[in-house]
Amino acid sequence: MSAFCRPLDEGVARMVKGRIRLAIFTSQAPWAKEESFVLTEIAELQRQVEAILVIPVRPDSALFHGDLARRVGQHAIRLPVVSPVILICATAAFFRSPGRVARALVEVIKGSSRLSVLMKNLVVFPKAVYVARLVRRFGAHHIHAHWAAVPATMALVVSRLTGVPWSFTAHRWDIAENNLLGTKIRTAVFARVISLHGRDEVLKILGESTCSNLLVIHVGTTLSNQDDAPVAKNKREVHIACIGNLLEVKGHRYLIEACRLLRDRGCRFVCHIIGGGPLRRNLEALVHHSGLQECVQLRGRLPHDEVIRMLQRREIDVVVHPSIETSSGEHEGIPVALMEALAHQVPAISTESGGIPELLGGGAGVLVKPADPKALADVIQRVMEDSDYRATLIEAGVARVSADFNIRTVTERLVALMEAPGGIG
Repeated sequence: MSAFCRPLDEGVARMVKGRIRLAIFTSQAPWAKEESFVLTEIAELQRQVEAILVIPVRPDSALFHGDLARRVGQHAIRLPVVSPVILICATAAFFRSPGRVARALVEVIKGSSRLSVLMKNLVVFPKAVYVARLVRRFGAHHIHAHWAAVPATMALVVSRLTGVPWSFTAHRWDIAENNLLGTKIRTAVFARVISLHGRDEVLKILGESTCSNLLVIHVGTTLSNQDDAPVAKNKREVHIACIGNLLEVKGHRYLIEACRLLRDRGCRFVCHIIGGGPLRRNLEALVHHSGLQECVQLRGRLPHDEVIRMLQRREIDVVVHPSIETSSGEHEGIPVALMEALAHQVPAISTESGGIPELLGGGAGVLVKPADPKALADVIQRVMEDSDYRATLIEAGVARVSADFNIRTVTERLVALMEAPGGIG
């Protein structure tokens, strides 16, 4: 058994550089086409702790998000969800400490309220047992999981097996899934939600009495100094961007309809829809049916570095997120693409849904009612044509991000909570 595990153990040992050691569990990052916001936070944490170890639950096959992913990848271990090595090592761990492993397994089984949740947790359990050995070898003083779903299950089990304190970040859909949510909040040093809206959702599920260690700590973004940024030249039209997965909750069809209205009004623009997902063919058909092929471009997924360069070079004039709440109740958290736009002095337009007003409210951006393409078209046109209004939005947006969504201050608070001997004081 030890022969199987030794190469990875030696790799972990080489990562140990100092006193403060943090293990982070993700869904897929850094081997992911999504989770770029998680990478941004991990990269900043790397600058604030002396050693970091990243282990995704189900990594993809490639580092997608450019230099950001490569930097995080230097401190990450890519393991499959399950493999013969993992099963053999997990079985050996059970025979070494049968009581401890069995108690963790029973806790996961009893806390999984639905069969679908139970199956996901059981699939990851052997990997969690295996990862506990790596975390112990690494010498982590704290474990943090992104997503309250399976990554937090892995963190809970590893904490039970190693005694290392842990915490987690709940984002959006993972709250509604309620995967051992009460158990996880009760056993974690702290549980973080990224918006007030998310906090309300957790309290609705669990009640306030069980959530004394629940904190709202926003996801942050890197602030940009645009004074010396190169400016895109020879632009004959306004460039609009919508950055996000092609899902119903994102409301892309309302932006496409708004673009049709803008076209009919004689506005000159190009709309870049950046992202991938199951609705791509439907949206392509809608663009074609509306005759918008020349001014609406579905560009697919782009690496995070490339999107940031577009913002830095002012190739994008306004970012629009036409988010909605779906019939099943799904809604947005606070889209990081909107934060990044504000941080790069690009006005942002979105809707009064989910946690978005926490970012864009008070004049930091423009908010319209969901599913209202005419309202979207009206405000896009105003931002395009009214330079004073645009300048006011930019100033307020930068101020909001600087005050409440600065990645450095966000991670400083997280590190302080992770280092505190008693957790939340």
